[in-house]
Amino acid sequence: MSSFKITTKHWLGYLKPPADDDTDKPNNQQSQTLVKEHEKQPSVEPSNAVLEPISLTRPHVGSALRTSSDADRKNLYRLSKLRKLDVFDVHILAHGHVFAQKKTVAKLVFLGNTKHPLYSLGATLPGCGLTLRHLKEISTLMDKHKHSLKQLALIMPKSGFGNFFVNADLSQYSESATKLTSLFNALVLLRNLKSLTLNINASAFLEFDQTLTSLAKTVRHLPKLRELSLGISLNIFRDAEMRELFYNLIYQDELESLALNISRSYRIADRTLWDAWANVSEIRSLKNLTIDISQIHRVDDKVIAHLGWALLDLKELKELNLKINSTHCTTESIVILLRTARELEHLERLTIHAAGCQKIDKKRTTALFTEFAEGRRVVATVSFKGDKPEFGLKGPHE
Repeated sequence: MSSFKITTKHWLGYLKPPADDDTDKPNNQQSQTLVKEHEKQPSVEPSNAVLEPISLTRPHVGSALRTSSDADRKNLYRLSKLRKLDVFDVHILAHGHVFAQKKTVAKLVFLGNTKHPLYSLGATLPGCGLTLRHLKEISTLMDKHKHSLKQLALIMPKSGFGNFFVNADLSQYSESATKLTSLFNALVLLRNLKSLTLNINASAFLEFDQTLTSLAKTVRHLPKLRELSLGISLNIFRDAEMRELFYNLIYQDELESLALNISRSYRIADRTLWDAWANVSEIRSLKNLTIDISQIHRVDDKVIAHLGWALLDLKELKELNLKINSTHCTTESIVILLRTARELEHLERLTIHAAGCQKIDKKRTTALFTEFAEGRRVVATVSFKGDKPEFGLKGPHE
């Protein structure tokens, strides 16, 4: 059974005209119209350009989505300079077609019109100028493929690359926040979803936003979820919202892989972290766990001690990746984690990132890791590099 993937990291407006050669011409494939009601697409400037039909072809692996003629391709190029589609960096997996990886033609226009069920979808929302229409189209797309989608990855824009909402117009915010909640409501419909990656790291959410609350309620209603990766670094969510998110994790009692990036969560309380570890310990099916608590000044040996106690309940854990960069942890935290790791019979890999931890003795820590790895025959790694200002912004899934 064949499948297709489409990947693009550029706006359609940046598409270069294809080379005029006769090599690898598509054949034996009926032309299909991928863009309908194109006049509804936004224009950078007024235009009456008409997009001609595009052919789906797969003569062999490496074939691509191409226009049916040179004239069509030139017309597409002309139109691409006038219009911008809404989602870029699209990764699609479905049955029936094979497309070249770097073609930029297929975007939401294809997704909105294809009759093929999507099994995997990943989208990086634009770094600036995110509008309500972006969120609506993503929600509509998820609803259309709610029975087939098994993998979903959504990367929100970072505030450092532009404003989360158009022109930072806060008058739009209340409505925008509601629409973002609708996006999470659409997630609840994906009853067959097995893998969810959601990165809202450094997005410009405001203090009164209910984004995290909506996300927390969403997580508990995905019964077949096996992999969950959440990046909420460098946001100003309130402690109560963080607590609610962690609490709802206990409903994912069949989760096998969990990645949490909560680094730079400056408002989080130490007791919230203790409760978070207790909630994670309830997911007894976990085999892979990644936690990034870098640059949180409340993270110290006591927080790590609570984490160590919680990890003892994860009997099936095979891989543990912990980032404690620029925290108040001392060498005692390393001792605690290694002591815990010795009790995890199925553990195969242990990685700890401790850059910028001034109270950790690097020489002693390295010796302790070497001793642990040799005694347990476990791949054990400790890193003291990477403590840069931007470190921790990326989610564990990136």
